[in-house]
Order: sequence, then structure tokens, then C-alpha cells
Amino acid sequence: IKVLNRRSRLKLFECLQHAKDKLIVCQPMTEDGQLSQQASFVEDLKIMFGNNVVNTIAFEDIEEPTLTKEETLSNFLRYLGSKTNLSNAYTKLKAKDKLPKRYAGELAYLAKNSVAESVEFDTLPKEIAKTAAFSKGTVSASRLEKYFDCPFNHFVNYMLGIKQKNNIQPTKLLFGNFQHELIEKFVTNHNFDVSNVDAKGIEEFLNQNFLAVAQQHYDEKVLSKKGFVSYLRNESVIILKSVVYEQSNSNFRPLKLEEFVGGPLAKDVRLVGRVDRIDVCDEYFRILDYKTGNVGSVLKDLYYGNKLQLFLYGKETQRKLGKICAGLYYFKCNTNYKTQNSKNENLFRGLTKKDNFVAESSDRRLIAEGAKSDIIGLARKKENAKQDFAFKYGSLV
Repeated sequence: IKVLNRRSRLKLFECLQHAKDKLIVCQPMTEDGQLSQQASFVEDLKIMFGNNVVNTIAFEDIEEPTLTKEETLSNFLRYLGSKTNLSNAYTKLKAKDKLPKRYAGELAYLAKNSVAESVEFDTLPKEIAKTAAFSKGTVSASRLEKYFDCPFNHFVNYMLGIKQKNNIQPTKLLFGNFQHELIEKFVTNHNFDVSNVDAKGIEEFLNQNFLAVAQQHYDEKVLSKKGFVSYLRNESVIILKSVVYEQSNSNFRPLKLEEFVGGPLAKDVRLVGRVDRIDVCDEYFRILDYKTGNVGSVLKDLYYGNKLQLFLYGKETQRKLGKICAGLYYFKCNTNYKTQNSKNENLFRGLTKKDNFVAESSDRRLIAEGAKSDIIGLARKKENAKQDFAFKYGSLV
């Protein structure tokens, strides 16, 4: 028994360690078609994260008259991920005349469109233009990302208008919104140049602005907890120091904050959105998007359509400013990169133009031989190297 319990704990530990975005646990069936007994570690996972089971014929659960729209969303999400399950359940319930009347139309749509077919990136505008999902004529980059990441989730949020209940408890979204506004106010208050702001200046800024900004995003019950407020302020200090650190080593300076961008994306469809920050240096500009969550491979996310903001905003900004794009970056506003002994984490995650002037302007320390930037990830080659471009590593374009 001790050995079995130990194995179960190890399996639970492995599941928690290896899963990054999603963990799917399958329950095999016996030879006679019955579900096998669940392992104890699966029960532990259910207790920890909730029991989100994909069912095939339980659409009637949605028709509970006592359910709110938010609770209905929770039921909808139970069927996420399997077009076959949706289609089979819809067909079976329709044949028995048991389709929930309130959601008959939505279920028919879901059964047909629950999982998007593969779409080539260069055919995206045509697909968007002909789908009812973007019939209003405008679309944001974040909505496009949602559409590619999960058409079902996009349908529930944007077309059915079903939103989850607001939670007064601290969340990543609230933290991100709070830090966005705090950084914007910090840069604006120092006339768009914080390169010479010291630790005392950051403290003075927070003394004057921290609580006022926090009250715009957090419930007073949350802000009454001294431990959380202390944590939030400490995180803010680290992030603002990062903004200062980047500018103190760069020739790029902010030109626009929260800048509106808009332009044609396809016939009768316009892109609309806001860029967190646009920096300029001589004839070059770069796009910065503050990210408080995890940031993956930019090119991989572009390929799958999950992260389009940088590229769409970069194209529109280039058209608007008439300057050359020097880089597209996610500015990592979480504090993971400050972790001790972390040697491979850079402050910016994105693409840098393969140009010596751009590299040296992005981080002036790269002028020295053998120097490596912990901002954009480039390192200067040895002087005896006979390449025109003097840098290696990093993500170049």
C-alpha cells in the first residue's frame, strides 16, 4: 500500500510539473465498454482544479432554468475540445426532440463550428471577412488571437455575450491592468524619459500614485489586506525598476503610450486596438507590449495565430510613422526574470532587426567586445570575426 501511495503521489507531482497550459487526463475503457476505475491521483487533481469532464449527451444540463448566464458558460465549456462529441450529442438530442429550446440555435452552431478547420495565415483576411463572427466591420488583435486559440471560446465570449462573473479576488488580469496603468503614469509623469530615475524617485512616485491606481482596479476588501498590498507594491517597485533599467541602457525613447491604431485588415474589416508603447530612435521605431503573464516563442505563436498583436500593430505603426521597424517585443512585466541564478532570461521577448545600429541603440553596452545584452539577448562577436553583422544569439529578422 505504501508503494502504491508513493507512486500515486509521484504521478500527481509529474502531472503538475509537466503541464504548462493544459492538462488532459484520459480514462480508458475496459474490454466490455465500461470506464475503468480512476486512479487516486486523478481524484486529487479533481479536488484541486475542479472536475471539467467532456461529456457527449448531457446537453440537457444546460436547460436548467435556475442557471445564470455565467453558470451556463461553465456548462458550455464542458464540451470544449471535441467536435465529434458536440456533433454526436446534438444529433442524438435532436432526434429525441430533447434539444434545450433556449439554446437550440447556439447548439446547432456549436455542433457545426466548435473546432475551426486549419486556415493558412495568408488566407486569414478572407476567412474573417466572410464569417459572421466579425460582421461589425472592426476587430481587435486580441479578438483575432482568441479566434485562432479557440473558436468556441470566441463564440461564447463575443457572439453569445456570456461573461464570467467578476471576481473581487486578485487575478492575473487585474494585476496586468493595474501594472499597465501604473507604468503609463510613471513614464508620463517623467516626460517620457525615466532613464535617470533612481530608487528614491520610484518610491516618491509610488507614494503619490500607488494607492490611487490600485483603487481603480481592486476592490476595497482586497486592498484592506496589508499582506496583499505589500506584495503588490513590492512587485511594482521591481517592474518600475525594470522600465528604468531598460531606458538607462538604450537610445530608444517612448514616443507614444496607449496609442490607438487602426487600418484595413480585409474587405469591410478594420483592425482596431491600442499599442502599449512605441519607442523611436532616429529613423527607427519599435513596439513594446507589456506582459505580466508567461511569454512563449513569438514566431511559434505567430504561426498558430495565438499572438498577432505585435505584428499587426507593427505594420500599422510603420504605415503611420513612415519609419523603419527596429523590433517587436513583449516587455516582461512579471518578475520571474529577476529570479536568482537565472542566466537565460531577457527583459524583452521578441524579434530584433538584423542591423548593427539597431542592436547598439537598443543596448549601448553592446558596443564593448564580448558584451551580452540581458534586455534583447544579443551578444557581440569577437572583433576577428569577418561578418558584416557584429552580433549573435537573440531572435533576429
